[in-house]
Amino acid sequence: MKLSMQIELEPIEVAVPWQAGLLRVHQFPLAGDEADTIRLLLRFLGEVAVEEYKLHHEILLQLWSLSPQTGGNVLNANVSEWSPKFGLGVWPNRKPPQAWTEEMLVDAAAAVFRGQEPERPSNRLLRLTVAENRRLDAAAKMRGFGAQIELFSKDSIELIEDRGKDLFLPTIAESRFQNEPFYLPLLDGASLSSSSAAKQLEEWLCGIDLYIRESAEDRSILLISSLPLKTLLNRVQVRLDASDALS
Repeated sequence: MKLSMQIELEPIEVAVPWQAGLLRVHQFPLAGDEADTIRLLLRFLGEVAVEEYKLHHEILLQLWSLSPQTGGNVLNANVSEWSPKFGLGVWPNRKPPQAWTEEMLVDAAAAVFRGQEPERPSNRLLRLTVAENRRLDAAAKMRGFGAQIELFSKDSIELIEDRGKDLFLPTIAESRFQNEPFYLPLLDGASLSSSSAAKQLEEWLCGIDLYIRESAEDRSILLISSLPLKTLLNRVQVRLDASDALS
């Protein structure tokens, strides 16, 4: 499914009515023409979700991916407006959050040596509590560094967080991780391969209608949607075409 000369969505097979795909990238942080094109596409996708589908928009940052080169300086410059809230990301298809062990450190170091994304025993998230009418702008500033997750839903974030706590907290044995402000899903292509039923994916997503994650594991941007992706992306194409006509 081509959106432009530079970008093609690689579909992932998931249970109906869900749809998913990967926007392959060369690297994070994004660079050059690829960065400009993908940032514009995702900006328009967010606008379509918010303005045309009337979905609530939330921004999460993957704390382990942040550095001065990958958006940390941007976050620091805007921290007073964005008021980040700490919480925990949970992989529904992996072991629950736990403390590092010596074996895990060795495995993580080996993964980095191989050029792979290491598996971490726990994954801290930040949720930006910036005013909703400023979130599209905040997301644009953090996009492309490899640290961002965007959630779009008909439901409020409070309801999504309640579902996340109900789903994930009972699986967590270590007390240090049992009092987080929120628990929200982390997903990649492998997660979707292990999800065989629409009901399971719906449960994992906690009421999220459109999930967009900068996924180092896939070297891609992951899109998961309960809405028809083709329709969403056609609406994005209209905006891309209009942007091209003005340039």
